[in-house]
Amino acid sequence: MSRAEEALGSAWEQREGPGVLATVDAEGRPNAVYVLCVDLLAGARIAVMDNYFSKTRENILANPRAVVQVVDPDTAAHYRLTLHYLRTETAGALFEHMKAKLAGIASHTGMGKVFRLLGADIYRVESIESV
Repeated sequence: MSRAEEALGSAWEQREGPGVLATVDAEGRPNAVYVLCVDLLAGARIAVMDNYFSKTRENILANPRAVVQVVDPDTAAHYRLTLHYLRTETAGALFEHMKAKLAGIASHTGMGKVFRLLGADIYRVESIESV
């Protein structure tokens, strides 16, 4: 395990706020969006909450590679994870967990009638670097 992986593991539970997910389309045009929820899963995978990813969805279906950046609020350390899209879950325990998280965020921000979970996108983490 690299130092970046160890640091990310210890900082993961402390991080707050959105991450930034970047994808590119089939022609190489980039798209970056804030993501409200990024969960670390077993087996070098993460789940990213999809609530209205129209362009991002198009991009990952055309090119399954992506990058997400998250921040540790205690140290201000930034971590960039290079990802490979695997699938989208629209039911089950992970989906319900993310749906509950989104409901909490929506309630806290007064956006309860606006936010809607479309899926939990599962990515394999290919590399982690501290930036």
